[in-house]
Amino acid sequence: MKKNLLTLVILVGSMISAQTYSGGNLSTGATTSTSVAAPAGYTWSELQSPNTTLGAGGQVTATANNRLADDFVVPAGESWAISSVDVFAYQTSSTAFPIDQLNLRIWNGSPAAAGTLVFGSATTNILNVAGSGDSFMYRVAASAVGTTRRIWKLKATVGQSLLPGTYYLDFQAHAINDGNVFFPPVTIVGSPAPSGANAIQAISGTWASLIDAGSTAVQALPFIVNYVATSLGTS
Repeated sequence: MKKNLLTLVILVGSMISAQTYSGGNLSTGATTSTSVAAPAGYTWSELQSPNTTLGAGGQVTATANNRLADDFVVPAGESWAISSVDVFAYQTSSTAFPIDQLNLRIWNGSPAAAGTLVFGSATTNILNVAGSGDSFMYRVAASAVGTTRRIWKLKATVGQSLLPGTYYLDFQAHAINDGNVFFPPVTIVGSPAPSGANAIQAISGTWASLIDAGSTAVQALPFIVNYVATSLGTS
């Protein structure tokens, strides 16, 4: 009698730890390039020459519908159980937390290139107000240093596990006063953008690279993914 040998592959996991993934730097320190000190307890996020874009629009209002997105990678051999995502925004002249809504989606692949939606919607508000608040940074330019652009941390509550792959965070905020909301790009002293930056922006549904008007460099977006990693193996 002929017998068929069945090989059974079983995924086995072991918990690694709670971790964070950062999309990039935002603070440039407690002193500007013109030697202006930040207020006590704060740092600056100073626009780097020749860039001219202090913040990119990522808001829904009565007259605007803008979204922002950037990628991150879950490495081979791991599964990430994501609990929350932090993004960073300002509304000019706000002195109290100005945001009342945040929606966020996660795509397997780019939303601009037929990626697959794996989490979230464009309408569900997942803002965690209690976990949001002051980031203790101000967005400034060397020629106009001031405290009118306080950067706020916006925390989105997420409950999604991801296998290895390249994913995009796609998000949009709404302000209490229905005004514009701006998200400052990743900021590195002496550089217009990090190497390999590939953030994108959707204006009224049309995605395009997020490009600074001054340097023409494609930008990256700062964000923090909070997750617990599990190692994957076979037996």
